Order: sequence, then structure tokens, then C-alpha cells
Amino acid sequence: MGRWIHRQRVDGRSAGYRSRQDARVSKREGGLRSLLFDHEQSFRREIGLPGRCVGLDGDRWAAQNVSLRLTQPPDRAQLVVRGMVPDVGDGAGRAPGTAAGTALRTTLHLFVDGQHVGEQALGVGDFEMRADMPPLATPGARRVELKFSDVTHLPAPDARAVACQIHSIGFEPPPAPPSRVERFDTDLRNPLLKASGLYGDGWAGPVASLQLAQPGDADEITIRGMVPQIGPATAEPFRAELVVVIDGKEAARQSVSPGPLEMRVAVPTSTTEIDAPLNVELRFSAAQTLPPPDGRSVGARLSFIGFAPPGEP
Repeated sequence: MGRWIHRQRVDGRSAGYRSRQDARVSKREGGLRSLLFDHEQSFRREIGLPGRCVGLDGDRWAAQNVSLRLTQPPDRAQLVVRGMVPDVGDGAGRAPGTAAGTALRTTLHLFVDGQHVGEQALGVGDFEMRADMPPLATPGARRVELKFSDVTHLPAPDARAVACQIHSIGFEPPPAPPSRVERFDTDLRNPLLKASGLYGDGWAGPVASLQLAQPGDADEITIRGMVPQIGPATAEPFRAELVVVIDGKEAARQSVSPGPLEMRVAVPTSTTEIDAPLNVELRFSAAQTLPPPDGRSVGARLSFIGFAPPGEP
């Protein structure tokens, strides 16, 4: 069965180390904080604790129904399951009633303390599933259940009925957007930015917005770019006012005209929940139209927006 063992590393350390560490931290809290696996031997010890886990073998293969006890810390509001749905190749291990040669497709249903919190269709290969959880005021043990709609059988001589191999399962903070955007053509592809009115070539429309994560040691947003002069050289110079709004509150305003643009905006205190992303809006009081065939209405072309790294001017 060695060919089915899949290993992973987390934050540069072995996942087995993280799993043992979390187990020690959580003993007095009534459950494991998370399971992040690398070494089967350590994992076997952890899931072997009475009442901790049912339906998950020591080599991390999950049966159709899995139940385990995990601790949810106050600062982690998402239940995250990562794993791999196997491809048994010739279909000989398919569950009864499933056509030979058909790749396994199954649906994972997640339950916490008996409540359905999410479902996700899975196909062959690696997967990640996240479910939002109500935050807790203090660490608390939760009964987590995984229920799969279909299973397959591992090749002989094993022949166990399995739904997937679990890489990790535990409570984590929600994924955060980046703290800055400087490579617009690639950075804007990140859906966590929730960007609007910004383009891959740096142009910003009359109203643009995005979400940014605020580093713990930063309290100022930097905006850099340029404002063009579009039209005849003899035309009246373009003038506008740029208003920066953070979490619905005006944080700064500045007059802009053709030439370099640089603006530093102090983040107002208590604008949002701790660790929650900041919603940043740029509002230009006037805009210009790019020459044909482009035709976009723009306020400025940005080269950077976000929290500059420490020590960077």
C-alpha cells in the first residue's frame, strides 16, 4: 500500500510535528485542535485516543462516514478539510452499482455537532473544502462528521472501501486577501481581492475598490501611479479630486492633476473587526476617456496600492 501514501509539509515543518504539537496543546480542551499528517505512526497514536476518531484509519484513508472530535479555537472560524480522491485506474475497485472504468465522484457533506455546515462535489485528485463556523468565545470541543455519498475500493490485497485520503482537517482562520497590489496583471486574478474598477494594465476607473489585509505592523496605505493628460496639448489641464474611503468612511482626499500620483492614507482606528480585510475605495470626482479603440473611462493608472513593506519609502 506504499504507493497510496501521500505526504505534505505545512509552513516549512513536517505536518506530523504540527499535529503532535496541536494534540498536546488541546488535551485539556477536550479534543485535537487539528490533524495535519505526515508520519503515519504519530497519526495512529492521535486517532487511537478513546472517542477521538471513527472511520479514519492510521494511514489516513477515510471510510464513507468519519467522526472525530476537534477543538475550535476562538480565532479560527472555518473548518477546513484537505485530501485526495484516489484514481484506482481500471475501475475494478468501484463500489457496487458503479460502472467499471468510471472515475470516482462523490459528494462530501460536513456536519459539526450534528448540524450540516456544507457540501462539496469531489472528483479524482486533491481537494480543499472550507465551511464557515460561528466563532467561539473560548476554545471548545466540536464533534466533526464527514459523510461521503460514494466510495471506491483500494486495489487488492487491501480492498478497503474508501472515499478519500485525508491530508489535513481542522479549524483555521478564513483565507485573507493580499496586503498590496503591484503586479496588476497577476495580482488582480486573486478572487479574495474582490477588485472592481481596476484593470490588469493598472488603469483605475472613476470608482475602484478592493479588499486588502492589514499587516499587524502597518497603519498606512500607499497609492502610487500617474494621472494622464488625454486630449490636445492646448486643452485645459485635467483636474480631479481623489477620495479614499476605507470601510465606508472617508479616510483622505487629495487634488490630482497630470503627472505622478502618490498618496499616503492613514487607516482609521476601529474601522473593522480584528483581522477582517479592509474594504478600500478610490473615488475620482472626474475621469478621462482613453483614446480609441480603448474607450475606457479612467481616473489614473496605478503602479501600487496597499501596505508597503517595512523600510520601503
